[in-house]
Amino acid sequence: MKRTSAALLAFVCLQAPSPAWAIEPEAPQRLLGEEDRIAGAIRQEIAAASTRAAKADKELMAALAAFYEGRSAAPVWVARNGFTPRAESVMREIAKAADWGLDPADYPLPKLATADGKPLEPVALADAEIKLGLAALKYAWHASSGRTVPTAISKYLDRKPARPEAAKVLVTLATASDAGTALRDFNPKHPQFEALRQKLLEMRGKAEKAEEVVTLPPGPTLKPGMKHPHVALLRKRLKVPVATADGKPADEQVYDDALVDAVKAFQKTHGLRPDAIVGSGTRKAFGGKPESGSPERLIANMEAWRWMPRDLGSFYVTVNLPEYTVRVVKDGKVVHSERIIIGKAHTQTPIFSMGMQEIVFQPKWGVPNSIKMYEILPHLRHSPAVLARHGLKVSQGGRTIDPTKVDWNSADVRRFHFYQPPGRSNVLGVVKFRFPNKHDVYMHDTPTKGLFNSSTRMYSHGCMRVRDPVKLAQVLLAHDKGWSDAHVSGLASRGGSEENPVQLGKKIPVHITYFTAAADADGKMRYFRDIYGHEQRIRLALAGKWSQIRPVPEVKTPVRVARPADSGTPSGAQTFQSWMKQVFGGF
Repeated sequence: MKRTSAALLAFVCLQAPSPAWAIEPEAPQRLLGEEDRIAGAIRQEIAAASTRAAKADKELMAALAAFYEGRSAAPVWVARNGFTPRAESVMREIAKAADWGLDPADYPLPKLATADGKPLEPVALADAEIKLGLAALKYAWHASSGRTVPTAISKYLDRKPARPEAAKVLVTLATASDAGTALRDFNPKHPQFEALRQKLLEMRGKAEKAEEVVTLPPGPTLKPGMKHPHVALLRKRLKVPVATADGKPADEQVYDDALVDAVKAFQKTHGLRPDAIVGSGTRKAFGGKPESGSPERLIANMEAWRWMPRDLGSFYVTVNLPEYTVRVVKDGKVVHSERIIIGKAHTQTPIFSMGMQEIVFQPKWGVPNSIKMYEILPHLRHSPAVLARHGLKVSQGGRTIDPTKVDWNSADVRRFHFYQPPGRSNVLGVVKFRFPNKHDVYMHDTPTKGLFNSSTRMYSHGCMRVRDPVKLAQVLLAHDKGWSDAHVSGLASRGGSEENPVQLGKKIPVHITYFTAAADADGKMRYFRDIYGHEQRIRLALAGKWSQIRPVPEVKTPVRVARPADSGTPSGAQTFQSWMKQVFGGF
């Protein structure tokens, strides 16, 4: 009986309904809110995407993970029914990336299938959230600091563009009143960048209407007044009509005054000497489709602008190497410009920015190790006495050394200091401008003024020679110290056997640049030869063709030179005097 009662009681208990507090709870995902479910999916998607991300995207994924962790994985770009207005604004801006010299394909945008008003699946929303976050962050980084690494293209492109912190980018886009505008604002604000962009838009707008370009084949040098069939081609290319006299057209093959003006304008635009003489250089510029018509050229220059400091300074010095020109800019306006000489193809002037600290009058010149080893040492081993005859001195540990007492066949030339004392014959002239940098380059005067008349001025070992350095010093010291032109001229002409350095009260930014396209004061785009090949390297890098980038040729072994003659008479192909002019006139 007791057994039966116990069994019956157990049966009843099993069949009776449980109290409310003991009911099995629903699955957690059914109790969570929609945003919580999306947040959970975002966390899972970030973890999965981080695992499968390519090496180049690891940093992007890490930045996204940190950002969402800080906001409890709350979404920015999606809601239960699709994209937020903030997301739509950003996607519209990314779709216009090409207008800013960027490639929209680099920033793939997510898509969400419509669900007839029904909530979308959290996994799909999380995937779209992460993809759009990656696209926006990548766009901001490319827009602000470029798509390539300058130093990976060439060691001479010594720029380290400041890339904005990922967290700041994402917070800015997540809080801005207009996220699309905030994203666009990561592009440079420099007027020259905008001028390049407008020209790019103009070119693309005219691409379908482009006319066939008349080319100028190889041939003789064409000069004003000359008659030649190529003059007719030249006239057609520049769209210069034939003049008429007594109602009759003149000979289209005659190089007349109207054509002279057009050729000069063309030469000036292409960085050539505007002399109206159509020689090999000008013919080359006319030889095919003008580079000025290439969007790729403009995009390469826009990329170089992305590497520049955002704030150039209210008063600064800028050098454009392909233009062979130095300028002083105050409050956005050029207040002084001058011709310069720059480095040779194998001893290039590097591209970088630094602060000018002092202007040195009556400078002495210290010979760099590369010059001592590769260019002086072969002559030094033959005849050490010649250095003294050309004003060069040698010291070691602060003591003057007699070079004739040193066995230069065994001595390490790098342990000796070679220098030229101040003086008019000094290769640095009467003034130099110091902005200390790891390349040990600077701007300075030179006694070899005739080279400034050349249209292509690549003669130095890396430093920049200024045609009228005293005037440049006057402009800089008037700004820094309020000194008069007469006072600065007096410092330059004073002479003496010691250097006279003038410390600047505040560093003046110096920007050494490489732009092959730039707008002039009238807004007209001008183009310059790619003298060092950097533009072509940037183009290849942007196209992902890194293996095709050719390195800059360098002098790595001692230069072979003819035996120098102490008497100054010719010996072989080169005299010591001509060697001195070549080497010591070329910094």
